[in-house]
Amino acid sequence: MTIGEMYGDIHKIKSQAEFDAFFEKCVSYSMEKHGNTRGEAENYERSNIRFYAGHCNNYVLRITNEFLNREHDGYYRGFTRANKAWYAEANKITMPLIHFGIYSNDGGTTGEMTMEWIDLSGKIAPQLQSFNDSWKALASFYDVIESLRNVDGKDITDDEFVKILLDCGFIDHTNYTRGEENNDDN
Repeated sequence: MTIGEMYGDIHKIKSQAEFDAFFEKCVSYSMEKHGNTRGEAENYERSNIRFYAGHCNNYVLRITNEFLNREHDGYYRGFTRANKAWYAEANKITMPLIHFGIYSNDGGTTGEMTMEWIDLSGKIAPQLQSFNDSWKALASFYDVIESLRNVDGKDITDDEFVKILLDCGFIDHTNYTRGEENNDDN
């Protein structure tokens, strides 16, 4: 197997889950082909993947390092559609409003931001909002930012933004009905 055959699909990876599957394939191959222990294979593949990504564009290198570093172990990428949640009417949330970030399996977040649709004199436009304590989390969402770059200047809908989040491996943890727990997978 050539280096290109082994690592060439790295630029197509959009989520941690896709990267984990890719990494596991590489580690398994290294263990089988070279007789490495699991630890040796993981170290070998981390090195090879970083080397290969370093010869790709900056986006691939950054996202690869983010996936490899896994600074947020025990956390997951998630979102809530506040305007679709059971409490939306009671809280008078009428415009699309999506909170997204990195959430702990035990509750809490390391960073959360909001995509809110604003009425600009009759034109509805999305606006990304992020407080200063969530910039590190926002900076880790290279895949989301890259997807938004591809729709720059377009008034995407909340459904289109949700598709971007889902394609990037985010989990919908919106409670659509009262008492619902929608993050059982975590």
